[in-house]
Amino acid sequence: MMKDKHWLIAALTVFTLGVVYVTLIAAQMNPQPEITLEDLYALLVTEDGQSRLARIEEALAAQQEKIDTIQITITRIESALLKRDWDWTLRDIEDHLRNISEKLDALLRSS
Repeated sequence: MMKDKHWLIAALTVFTLGVVYVTLIAAQMNPQPEITLEDLYALLVTEDGQSRLARIEEALAAQQEKIDTIQITITRIESALLKRDWDWTLRDIEDHLRNISEKLDALLRSS
């Protein structure tokens, strides 16, 4: 029973490898067509004669403007957050100085 199973597995493996080999040979026999100058021209120019590169450049410029706007907004938000943090820090320092001043005044009055 085990020998039959091993023979079956071996036969299926050989068959699969044969199919893969035949597929690879067939793929090599059917070469891809060569790229012509017309193909390259079709990639660079639209049907109405406009340059695709110019269109891509315009699209990239528009995207860059959006990115710049977002970056400016982010910078403003970061600045506002830093200012808020500094305001809290300054208020904390003022409160501590006020507390120290009150304690010193209390010490001076008591002495």
